[in-house]
Amino acid sequence: MTEHTLQQLVLIVEDEPTLRMVYRRVLEKISCTVLEAENGLRALELLAQYTPQIIFLDIHLPEVDGLVVLDYIEASPRLETMRVVIVTADNDTEKHARYRSFPVTFLVKPVLPEQLRRLVNDLRC
Repeated sequence: MTEHTLQQLVLIVEDEPTLRMVYRRVLEKISCTVLEAENGLRALELLAQYTPQIIFLDIHLPEVDGLVVLDYIEASPRLETMRVVIVTADNDTEKHARYRSFPVTFLVKPVLPEQLRRLVNDLRC
């Protein structure tokens, strides 16, 4: 399978506009359809309407933090096949995954464009 044969719906949840823009550009270049949320509240609204295949989720967000978004995902059977990628500046990734009943992938900031491309292609397989 090539990287352009399967279009994915991807949700980026990141409060930093520049990072959202970089992630969007990288993901669109590999044929992903991208939704964006600038905070956890907007992420919850989008997750109520859409079922992305992948979510890139910052933990430290305004209004509603990423852990609340993770709780919502965990409680929603409709989202059980969604791949969760936590993007964080926090090197202690274990504390965010400790009580999750689903697999979580971590990317530690700063994230390079090649890391995003490779991860999305790996998650497609």
